[in-house]
Amino acid sequence: MLRTLFLRFVRWAIVDRHAGSKDIPTLQRELETNAKFVADRIGAGADTPKNRAQTAHLIGIEVWAQRRLRVALGEAFNDEEYDGYRPADDLSLRALHDVFLDARHNTLVLAAELHDANVDPAHRVAHNTFGPLAVRSWLQYLIGHGRFESKRLKPGTAPGT
Repeated sequence: MLRTLFLRFVRWAIVDRHAGSKDIPTLQRELETNAKFVADRIGAGADTPKNRAQTAHLIGIEVWAQRRLRVALGEAFNDEEYDGYRPADDLSLRALHDVFLDARHNTLVLAAELHDANVDPAHRVAHNTFGPLAVRSWLQYLIGHGRFESKRLKPGTAPGT
């Protein structure tokens, strides 16, 4: 009971409150701005095993969340963890940088599909930890997750230089 209440509070504090009543186009713009921030952080990171693992985690969550958001478009719900969507940690940070950009591009395309299909931004889809999240909260979650996880990357010589 206490765990459930705690998780509801955390969901509200870090996702729902920031998502507010934003529409999907607003969140798309924020996802685009956030993509540059995250990509810049990855690009400035040292190509270390820890940074590669951190970036692979960030990407895995991004792609897993896309799968969950597709449920709002009528695809079947698949109750799974994010691990299967995580790229290999042994990719270079430069390669992971490009994988992130592709993944975020796909999130933006998906957000446009959700908007074009007139999906209600308040439509809820299950999250493994936080319970049912509104579509707008899922998109906000990706913004916050990208920002938070990319800030944990340790800077260094930019990959490929």
